[in-house]
Amino acid sequence: EMSSLDDDALAKSQSVNAGSNFSLNGDNASTTFLGTRVTIKSVEDESNNSFTITGTDLDGNSISEKIFGGEKGQTVSGLKIFKTITAVSATSTTSGNIEVGTAPGYKLSVSAEGTIEGDQFELVQNTSNLSNASNFGLTNATTTLVGNLVKKPSFYDNEENIPLRVSVKTGDAYENYYVKLAGNSNSSQLFSSNSITSSTALSINATNILAGKVTISTASGGDQSSTEFTVVGTDMSGNAQTEVITGASGGQTSTGLKVFRKITSITTGSSVGTGNVEIGKESQPVFYNNSRDLNLISAATVSANTSLGTVKTHTGYGGKVKLFTASGGNQTSTTFTVSGTDVDGNAMSETIAGANGDQFVIGTKTFKTITSISAG
Repeated sequence: EMSSLDDDALAKSQSVNAGSNFSLNGDNASTTFLGTRVTIKSVEDESNNSFTITGTDLDGNSISEKIFGGEKGQTVSGLKIFKTITAVSATSTTSGNIEVGTAPGYKLSVSAEGTIEGDQFELVQNTSNLSNASNFGLTNATTTLVGNLVKKPSFYDNEENIPLRVSVKTGDAYENYYVKLAGNSNSSQLFSSNSITSSTALSINATNILAGKVTISTASGGDQSSTEFTVVGTDMSGNAQTEVITGASGGQTSTGLKVFRKITSITTGSSVGTGNVEIGKESQPVFYNNSRDLNLISAATVSANTSLGTVKTHTGYGGKVKLFTASGGNQTSTTFTVSGTDVDGNAMSETIAGANGDQFVIGTKTFKTITSISAG
């Protein structure tokens, strides 16, 4: 049977304790599907909870998937395709009743051979085809593209128009990411064209996120092919790293092999050649996890110079703070101080002005952890 969108097909509205299984009392709980995804609909906020689905895939192999819950009234869906579902459990005690349902699932396999450069392909599935596929019980198909499909991410890509998205399995759960460049390549971002001297720490331009390989260019007529540059900074995970890059001949550019997130110093070797040098970056694709709202503090009364309460723990990777004001309220004259750490673990804070009733505001800083939120 082809599954359809049904909020309580597997489990009708109920609550469970931490680690307990739901009663699979839905109308299609014992159905053998031709392919279905699992949905979780929450009455209350379950964004800090997760649910483990156990069953079999289309080939009859045992599989499981962890699905993170949604906010109050939201429905979230898994990515795996199930043939049968044998158990659904909650990691934490649910905040309210939950419905476990089904959503149609399809698989698309794409293979590529050969080389085609500079072209882009788009696979289009229209409503009529989807309807016909469902009517005939079609659950999977294979499309072959002859050619090597290459799409380089762009700095101008945004979350609504990202050409490349990736789902990465971490344990039983999937985290969704999109790929883009953290910034355009820039040949002089770190050091504008200037002369250099031996054994000297260069006065580099400060940058928060480099997300690229270091490039060292020599002006025409010069020769720095025997000059060594020691680059010190951090990798994309914040770990310390160092790279020694040999300079280039006149009019040429040398590019390092390591990808740096930040640069703290660049020092010349004991001897240098001739000609001005400029140092920049060659941008590299970066994986960003898709935004997902997490409830850090449930509806709290705001008092002057007072904490909003204990910040809930969560399994996310950090992000920007979102403050919502309930309908009928007005916090536009209130300032909120957010304290926590940045992606490198350094202490950080941000002051955010509140929103009008039934509206929200989003801060500009990216936090890895948040320890407190207080009203001014």
